[in-house]
Amino acid sequence: MITIGITGAEQESGIISMLRKIMNQADLKFSIIESYDFHLSMLPSVSLKDYIGELKKNKTDIAIIKIVKEKLIAGMYHHIKFNILVYNHISDHNGQGPQHEKMAHEKKIFDAMDKEDIAIINIDDQRVLQLLRDSKMCVITYGLSSKATITASSIEADSDCSTFIYCLQRTLCTVEGRDIEPQEFPVRIISSKDKNTYNTLAAVTTALVCNADASVIQALIL
Repeated sequence: MITIGITGAEQESGIISMLRKIMNQADLKFSIIESYDFHLSMLPSVSLKDYIGELKKNKTDIAIIKIVKEKLIAGMYHHIKFNILVYNHISDHNGQGPQHEKMAHEKKIFDAMDKEDIAIINIDDQRVLQLLRDSKMCVITYGLSSKATITASSIEADSDCSTFIYCLQRTLCTVEGRDIEPQEFPVRIISSKDKNTYNTLAAVTTALVCNADASVIQALIL
């Protein structure tokens, strides 16, 4: 089972919403963990690690976990093996990034990843480099900078829908070791302040490295 963590700023739910659409269309068996109300279907004493173990037993393909600040600081995720970690944060115009305490705990998650794991990061936020220091995993960068592995071009928007060209500029490797060659294709998103270009770049890239086909993504309005 592929275990995905989504962290950074208050963008996680937007990315997860898009991944839900893509995974459904790709006919993948997945589970999304956002609320941590395990007692609704299991005993109250069940931990996140136990719950993920149950998903594996049920042959779930992908577990998508929203990393919540309070639970991050409490150490809930320190014993979870993430195969993919998506970090979507952008400093504001004053250069203020995530709180120091939160970043210290995020750093522990990055440090626990192995060389075969994948970090998908917003390179337009320079503070993310602190999290990558001495890390071992494969790093995939996205953003609006030309230096990013994945970027966007030809961004157009109207009252109902926004469209841009998703640009993969270098070969990627999926979690199963399959190469994804450089390519470009159009992506459509519902116009909303909660669904911006950064969210979409993160969600589409995550789906691709989880073996979702680009043609599935092109058929959707995210």
